[in-house]
Amino acid sequence: MEDSPVTDVTIKMYDEMRKEFDNVGLVVQAYLRRTEKDVLKLTEEKANFRLCKGIYVEPEAIAFKGRQEIRDNFMKVLRIMLERGAYTGIATHDDYLTAESEKLIKELNLTNDKFEFQMLLGVREWLRNELVNKGYKLRVYVPFGSRWYQYSIRRFQENPNFAGTVVKALFTRK
Repeated sequence: MEDSPVTDVTIKMYDEMRKEFDNVGLVVQAYLRRTEKDVLKLTEEKANFRLCKGIYVEPEAIAFKGRQEIRDNFMKVLRIMLERGAYTGIATHDDYLTAESEKLIKELNLTNDKFEFQMLLGVREWLRNELVNKGYKLRVYVPFGSRWYQYSIRRFQENPNFAGTVVKALFTRK
């Protein structure tokens, strides 16, 4: 999912594709204020999601700005997805969100075929290993292709905090 100007068209494309195919999914961003409503609507049918916090710089009118309010909305939306039976990729490197997700998974007594954790290659590998060692499924996200470098630079430009997280991961074990 890219920035907010393409959210509606992306959801429309997802809706069209899932009429014909059962192996399509949609990324939603917890920092967008609309995400809860979108997920409630989309889970009226079988759904497959990747839930991330969101990286693009968006206006406060449409996006939560506070770190904890984004985390709170992430967990609220994750609960909706899991309770409604959507297969969910829990895409985060945030210790708080992984711990809270684990608590929710246990509370709902979910089996590993209902969700997976997802992380970017090279970022917080110790956390990735910890989740795998606990028996969780984990998908590693690897940007690739002829324009991987341009993609990565664009991500850094859109959110300089993300660049700091990656640089820190390169030089530390946490």
